[in-house]
Amino acid sequence: MKIRQGYVSNSSSSSFVVVGYLIDDDSRSKYYETAKKLNPELVNQSKNMEDYINENGYETSNNGLSVITGCGDNGFEKGKTFIGKFIAKSDDDGNGMEEKIIEIDEIKDSLKEFDFLNEKIKIMTGTFYH
Repeated sequence: MKIRQGYVSNSSSSSFVVVGYLIDDDSRSKYYETAKKLNPELVNQSKNMEDYINENGYETSNNGLSVITGCGDNGFEKGKTFIGKFIAKSDDDGNGMEEKIIEIDEIKDSLKEFDFLNEKIKIMTGTFYH
């Protein structure tokens, strides 16, 4: 039998693959603006950006698109915001990602409304902790 000495965490991790924009957003204003576009009913229930983030966390999703502000533990560094689509995500128990084929042009079309003309669409991988 092995005995673990020291700190033991109950947290788990999940891996992901996303396609979209990763932009600088130190003030989190782009996160808030994009969340309003994705899910205005939810965002408009809060008085301001700080209340919205405190009440709803770092991710807003709707119709397969997500906007996530980086906090360090969610796979994106602080000061960055991701806007795009999850292609694959393991479940909360760390079980593998399902196999699928996705057309990049479909993702590009769904991201057109965000109009980040100077940004290139990227494929990103990472792990987040919960």
